[in-house]
Amino acid sequence: MRTTRRDEIKWLAANIAPLASVYLGSLTCVFLSSLLVLIDPLVMKWLIDSVIPRRDAKWLMVAVGLFLITHASRLFIDGVGLMVGFQAVQKMLFRIRLDLLRRLQCFSAEYHTSKPVGDTLHRLERDVDQIGEVGGQFMLSLLRMVTLTFFILIMMSVLNVRLTCIVVGLIPAFLIVRHHFHGRLRRCSDIAQEQSAEVSSFLEEHFAAIVQVQLLSREMTEAKRFAGLTGNSMRAQIERRKNEIVFGVGSALIVVVGTAAVLGYGGYQVISGSLTVGGLVAFYGYAMQLFVLLYGAVDIDAKFQRVGASIRRILEITETNDMVKDEPKAPSLPKNTPGAIELRNVSFRYKPNVAVLTNVSFRILPGEKVSGIFSVSAESSIAAV
Repeated sequence: MRTTRRDEIKWLAANIAPLASVYLGSLTCVFLSSLLVLIDPLVMKWLIDSVIPRRDAKWLMVAVGLFLITHASRLFIDGVGLMVGFQAVQKMLFRIRLDLLRRLQCFSAEYHTSKPVGDTLHRLERDVDQIGEVGGQFMLSLLRMVTLTFFILIMMSVLNVRLTCIVVGLIPAFLIVRHHFHGRLRRCSDIAQEQSAEVSSFLEEHFAAIVQVQLLSREMTEAKRFAGLTGNSMRAQIERRKNEIVFGVGSALIVVVGTAAVLGYGGYQVISGSLTVGGLVAFYGYAMQLFVLLYGAVDIDAKFQRVGASIRRILEITETNDMVKDEPKAPSLPKNTPGAIELRNVSFRYKPNVAVLTNVSFRILPGEKVSGIFSVSAESSIAAV
């Protein structure tokens, strides 16, 4: 099934929407924390340009107090926001897992026989956890980035328009790097998740049949098979991480270029007298915050490729139309129907070329239960069918 980034974000937003009231508190904390971030560079500018040249100890203590209050408030607000957001994520994961389980319970036997149990378990456990690790905080991180970027650009423009133009000019470079690595990261993430699911499927099947493996002396054969699957998974993980690192290094180089440009041209303006030292320090502080946000956006984009792979695997379940359906003319059997049930030469298959039952005949008397090739009566007597 082919999905787009819009489909993945739409699905994630739909699962977050029922918890909007919980997220609202976390969003409020994000907004307040974003405002407090703007104060620190202004305090530094005031300290360097006014307080230190005057050698005023009283205002120095005021500046230090503002610094402590601002950072302590940010830490407290961020902590509250993270806790509220974590609760919302856990509730979201609970709902996703329950919905997936209820949907899987409605699928036909053909679906379950064609899908390895380990793969299904991996989707319910690891893929859902992956969504919680990154995807649950995606909306909050995105809002924080947009809000902070908006306010920081305003403050940078107030301090120095020319330096702001230099920094803003680097943003297209980030977009170019992201576009170059987007398809590669998506493909690597899909492969890594699939290989990991194969390992989980092997382990589930292996330990379910460990006694048979020992009886048939197949330990070495199964170990070699496991080594092959694990090796494939390891190589897929390494390839994904390699692309993430190259993606991050390329983005970091853009930050280095931007920092050098700010220091070089900003230093020239200080020397020429068109910018104060405090103004340069404050602008540098805002520029670093902006670069951190852009670098964080690149990092989140790389991580969201992992989440996207997990979402696509979840969507394969939610959008599968393989429910158990009765034949239109199937006769209904009322409850408490007396009499025996007898099958004569019954054959059955889920797929055209794979027979499940071939010419099976047996008879079930009232009060009996059938398990395998045995019939267990209500009085616990066992007889071969």
